[in-house]
Parts: sequence; C-alpha cells; structure tokens
Amino acid sequence: MNQSYAEILARHIFELKYEHLSSSTIQKTKQCLLDYIGGVFHASKSDTAISYINLAKELGGDGTAEILGSKVKTTASYAAFANAALGHIAETDDGHRASIMHIGTVVFPVIFALKSETLIDGKDIIEAAVVGYELAIRVGECLNQSHYNTWHTTATAGTFGAAAAAAKILKLTEEQTAWTLAHAGTQMAGLWQFLDDSCLTAKVLHPAKSAQNGIIAAFTAKANIPGPSHIFEGKRGVANAYSTNSDLSYLIKDLGKTYKVDEANFKAYPTCGQTHSMIDALRKIQDEHNFEHNDVKNINVFVYQKTIDIANIENPSTVAQAKFSVKYCLALLLVKGSISFTNIDEETLTNPDITTLMQKINVLFDEDINKGFPRCRPCKVTLTTSNNEYKAENYYRRGDPETPMSQGEVENKFRELTKGFLPKSDQEKYIKWVGLIETTTEWPL
Repeated sequence: MNQSYAEILARHIFELKYEHLSSSTIQKTKQCLLDYIGGVFHASKSDTAISYINLAKELGGDGTAEILGSKVKTTASYAAFANAALGHIAETDDGHRASIMHIGTVVFPVIFALKSETLIDGKDIIEAAVVGYELAIRVGECLNQSHYNTWHTTATAGTFGAAAAAAKILKLTEEQTAWTLAHAGTQMAGLWQFLDDSCLTAKVLHPAKSAQNGIIAAFTAKANIPGPSHIFEGKRGVANAYSTNSDLSYLIKDLGKTYKVDEANFKAYPTCGQTHSMIDALRKIQDEHNFEHNDVKNINVFVYQKTIDIANIENPSTVAQAKFSVKYCLALLLVKGSISFTNIDEETLTNPDITTLMQKINVLFDEDINKGFPRCRPCKVTLTTSNNEYKAENYYRRGDPETPMSQGEVENKFRELTKGFLPKSDQEKYIKWVGLIETTTEWPL
C-alpha cells in the first residue's frame, strides 16, 4: 500500500459530495441530526449542563459560537466542548453496535460550532456529518473490543469523527485533512475508571473533549502544521498503542461503497445502550402475558460480559447511576409499565416497589450469549411468578438497523425529549428545518 491509511481516508473525506449519497443515507443523517438536537434540549437545564456551559464560557471567554439550548456564546472550540457534553448528558444519543460508541454527540457539535467561522449550508452539514460518522465508526471497529475494555470509544475514536467533520466544514485540502487525522490521533483519550468510582457526571467530559480536540486538530492542520502520516498503522500509532487485537482493514473496507451512518442506531430508552436488549426482552414478556409486578418471584437475566462491566450498578443512588443499572431498568419497566424519556427521576430511586423488585433480579453471565457480542446485543430473560415461568430472548434492540425506528417515531422521540423545553411551534420548526435542510441556508438555532 503506497498511501498511508490517513491519506486514503483523507482523500475520501475531501472528495465526498452530497450528490454521492443515496436518499436513504441523507434521510438517516437527518434523523441523526434531529436526534442529537433533541438530546441537547432535554439536558440543557440540568445542573450538569449548566456546569459545562459555565465552564466553557469561563475557559473560552467571548466568541461568536453559540452553545445550544442557551444564549451563551464563546469560541468555536469551547462551544463544541459544551454542545458535545449537552448531547450526552441524558443518555438519549445515537450509537453504533460494532464500534460500541456514540457518534452524533461528537460530530454535530463541531458542525454547529464552526458555523461561526465559515458559511455553511445544509448540504455542507450533511457531508460533514457523513464523513464524521464514517471516521468515528471505522476507527472504533478497527480498535475492537480490547480497546473498549479500558478506553471509552466515544472519547477516543470519536475524536476522529469530530476531526473529519471539522476538516470538511473548513474545506481543508486533502493534505491538511490527512494532517487533521494525525493531530486527532495524538489527542485521543478517555478512560472507563469513572464507572468503577461511580462518577458518571465525568462521563460527558469524554465527548466534550473529543469534539473540542477534533476542532483543534483541524485548525492545527489549517495552520499548515504537518502531522505524522502513519498515525494509524505506525509502530507507535493508534492501532498498536490502543488495542491488542486491532484490525486495520476496517479503516478502508468498502470505503465509499457504503456509509457507516446507515448503521447507526437510535435509543428507545434514556439508559445505557447495554441495558436495552434486556428491556426489550422483558417488554416481550410483559406484552404477551398478564401478571402484576407483585406476582414476580424471580427474574434471571442472561447477558454478555460488557453488560456486567458497564451496566450492572447494583444499588444506584443517582439518576445517572440508575441509567447504568440493568436491575433498576427492568424493575422500573415492570412497576411503571414502560420506560419513557421522562419517567426516570429521583423518586423512582427510592420507590419501595422498584427497590424490592430489584432484589429479585439476577444478572448472569452466559458464555454462548457472550459470543454474539458485539455483532448483536443478545440476552435471555426468565421471569418466574408463583404460578408460571415466562421466557424471552432478544438479539437486536428497538432502534437498531435491523429493527429501525420509523421517521414518525424519530420525530415523536424529539417531541418527547423537548417537551417542556421548546414550545410546540418551535418543535415543529426544528423538525421542518431538518427535513428540508439541504434547501436552505437559514439556521433556527
């Protein structure tokens, strides 16, 4: 191979045009955009959001880039920092199964922040988003599971997605785009230790820094500061430094023939994605059989290892921790009848029906199930009452490409997320703007 991986990917980023994309890929990109905006507004008034907004303003000072969901303006890099944090706080943002990461919350903040630096139309937004998803996901797939054991892929591989989007928006040359990827690679970081220390508010620093670092990488390249050309495959490059089983072929396999944004999934619940398959399985039992939560004697949930590693907080004491607790999520589902984007709150943490039911739920590792991860999210649930035993298994979560949300469901999720944060007229304005984005230069934000 005469060219480095960074050079091949840079050419793809540089050459991609809106006209190359199918109508379905364009539609999926728009859905991802609407999903990101909904998550931002839903989180915008939270204490964590306010902390990140204030931090961005304190560190970034005055500027012309607006932090979404607020009237605060700062520099582009710190607006991206805050916008990425806000997009991840509520745990409603999109993801990708094989790369095990969130993408929209690192890509779209860069695009919105950079509209203060250059003229951007709707086609520019779509192009930048598509290459952002492409790079983030491809790097995540390349680094594989051993990387995810220690590193939060949204923070690490996400830096490349942010960098690619920034390079595209800034219309960098092909050479500068390759340098951007190199500068992104040398900044990637983000450790899982916050889970072990139950410090989940620190999690949103990961996409915040990822988005900011992507912008820094692009501006460094724009200043004609070269980066190492073999940032991916070099002896001390990304693949060797961050993984024990990396596969560089994922970086360029079918490049330009398919688009990774088409593989993104949307969250049906505001919880860690490693809880969703179990929620869906229990919903099947709930929908097909008639029983009360008080009838439940025992629930055994057979899962893959990453569920235990990431989403098995036994006794959550905060809403943030509850979203990473399979036991809590399943108990909430049975007691409340559903899990919505608005019914996880402080009251449910101490609800005696929920806490009692949690003690009857066992989260168990299963070797055969584990073999299916990360290609799918397999699980089996066995629920026992005083009279019956009910079983269900699940492989794909509601919102995965195999079980996709319709356009109406994506729009209704946006309405639910932004209810109480946006007037109905503004909700419809955003939906309309995203739907017609390539025909306008107007920004409702």
